[in-house]
Amino acid sequence: MTSCHDVYDEDLRPRELVVGVDDSPGARAALAWALDQARASGARVVAVNVVEPVMPLDFAGAGFYATTASDPRQLRLAARELVERTIRDVAVGGADEVQIRVIEGRNPGQVLVRAARDAAMLVVGTHHRHGLGFLLGSTGASCVRHATCPVLAVPETWRPNLPSTTKHDQEVLA
Repeated sequence: MTSCHDVYDEDLRPRELVVGVDDSPGARAALAWALDQARASGARVVAVNVVEPVMPLDFAGAGFYATTASDPRQLRLAARELVERTIRDVAVGGADEVQIRVIEGRNPGQVLVRAARDAAMLVVGTHHRHGLGFLLGSTGASCVRHATCPVLAVPETWRPNLPSTTKHDQEVLA
């Protein structure tokens, strides 16, 4: 026998906003939007950075050791630091408990779609182009086509609504 608590327990889980974060202006705007939305709604932000997998170069057949030009641990650490720095840079009024995930993958769109499988929303940035407003890049377009949750594309020019503090701002709002 089920009770009303069984039916609504799913509604008690914290909602997640998954955001693709790289070093682009669009990703910064997407993260700022998600942080602003999380403060207003109580959702949790999951900032995801996708790193290309590192494949070792193997010249063992030619008498050399297998080697890699890059250390995968250092790349993951650098990606995490990039996300942390981006959070600090765009967080207006602080960032409460942002979960950071660095995931290896060749196709960032597919990785983000998988990461947002159970999310309330996937948030991606767009590229600003003159005359056309905004355009989705290949990652954003892939997310829109394949995600199983709603996808919000945030233009790189988006800025959070800040409280009005100047006389000019107050006159404009009046």
